[in-house]
Formats: sequence, C-alpha cells, structure tokens
Amino acid sequence: MAFRMPNRELSVTEILSRSLGLYSERFMCFLVPSLFSNLANGALWQVMGFFLPSFSLPENYTEEFFLWLVNYLAVAIPIFAFFALIGWVISVLSNGITVRCSADRLEGRHVNLKQAVSFTLTNLSSLLAAGFITGILTLLGFIFFIMPGIIVAVMFSLTVQVVMIERLNAPESLRRSRKLVAGRWVKTFTVLLSVFLIIIVMYVIGDLIGDLIAGSSTVQLSFLKWLITSIISSISQPLNPIALTCLYYSMRTREKPTELKVPPQPTVSAAPPIRLPMPSYPVFQPRFCFKCGQRLPSDAAYCPQCGVRVKP
Repeated sequence: MAFRMPNRELSVTEILSRSLGLYSERFMCFLVPSLFSNLANGALWQVMGFFLPSFSLPENYTEEFFLWLVNYLAVAIPIFAFFALIGWVISVLSNGITVRCSADRLEGRHVNLKQAVSFTLTNLSSLLAAGFITGILTLLGFIFFIMPGIIVAVMFSLTVQVVMIERLNAPESLRRSRKLVAGRWVKTFTVLLSVFLIIIVMYVIGDLIGDLIAGSSTVQLSFLKWLITSIISSISQPLNPIALTCLYYSMRTREKPTELKVPPQPTVSAAPPIRLPMPSYPVFQPRFCFKCGQRLPSDAAYCPQCGVRVKP
C-alpha cells in the first residue's frame, strides 16, 4: 500500500485506518523507540526505589512523625523529580522519533531510524519547551473542573508534529497547532480518544498476560511480569504519534496556499535629466572660390567676383 500525504481532508476512520497501515508497514521502526522508552522508564523507576527511603504510616500521628515526614519529603521530592525528568525526556525523544519516521514515510522519503534520532535530538529543546508548556496548561485545566484540561490537550495536540515537520519554536508551534485544530475539535478529540482506548486495552491485556505467566510475588517473576507488560503495551503506543501525524497532514489540506506579498518599496523621485551641451564643430571656410579662383575674405559667404555661394 502506497502511503502519501493526503490531498484532501480525511475522516476519523480514514485517519485510523491509514495509521494502522503505516504502523504495520514499518512495524519494527516504530516499535523500537517505544519499547526503549518503556523499558528505560521502567528501569528508572526500579532504580529510584533504591534511593528513596522507606515509608510507613504510624498508628499514632505524633509531633515526631510530622517532623520525620517533612524530612522525608525534603529527600524524596528531589529524587522523584530527578528521575521523573529523565523519564519525561526519554518519552519526548521517543515520540519525536516516531513523528519523524511517520512524516518521512508520508512525504515519500526513505525511513531511517538513525537519521530520525539525530533529527529529533537537534529539535529536542523545542520539543521539551513545547511539552512543558502544554503539560502545565493541561494540568491546570484538569484542576479547574477537568473540561479546560481536555480543551487544552485537544488544542495543542499537534504541537510535536509542528515542531518536527515545520521546525518552529515552542510558542510558534503552540499557535500553529491551535490554528490547525480550529474548526475540527470534535474530529481531533475523537482521534485522541480512539487511540487512548486502544492503548488502555493493550495495557490491560499485557497486565493480564503478565499475571497469567508470572503471577507469583517473587522478585524474578515480578520482573518477568513487568517485562511482559512493558513489551505488550509498547506495541500500541506508537499509534498515538502516527495517528496525530496523519491528522496533521489532513488538517493541512484545508489551508489554501497564500500568495507572496512583496512589501511596498519606497518611492524615490527621479532626478531631472542632465542636458549636455551640443558639441560645436568648426565650420569650414574656403580661402578661394572654387569657380573663379578669387581670393575670399575670412567671413565671405559669396564670392565677391562671380557671386557663387562658397559658405554652407
């Protein structure tokens, strides 16, 4: 199946179908970044557990407990923030790589995972800035009665695509995403919700399979369960950036090419033409009459003897 940029606006069904087809065609190329992200983040949380002090709730909340809790949070919060920051950077990097591979395939370029990683690293600062702003606004929106958070998430859902494809900075990518989504809020929300449900279902399936294979509480089997869950859930995660990339190109078909407008040039008054004096040539004055041979005066126009005109 040939995948190219759409020349018309696609429906939700067409976007999801094209995303699944694109994913199945380059399955390993899309799976590797997602699998690496899940395994790396899972390993980070396991390592973080060794650094965090143990926490247990006492039976009686005394003054000593509250003092201990303050000291515990002073140690735990920086550790948690450090590992969360590393995990977030890995997730952003994986998402950007998937978007780049999807854009390369849709634009007819050769899909190269190594080049996609290099390209994403060059735009990582813009991705992190845009992701941070979007995350803060979405969190604040969910705090205020949930609905504003959903609106913000839908409004800025194409930010990563804009950064990776149009190479805009964070503020410009946020404005560009809002412009692309404008007028298609329901379609964008439907695509996001559909992909979210697929990811949740795959995570539940992975968790159930992990329980069936490694349901014991031993350390080895718990690690095996986590590994199985991570691998199965990684299969569905690339669908989100792939579907949003297809949605991005579909939204772009609504835009009409704008004509280039040349800014008005300043008018410069032309200088009046310079009139050069006509060159003066000396008038030939004969010394003798060509008819009779009479000697002529210096200013004679006619021969004084025969009357012939001698001066032009």
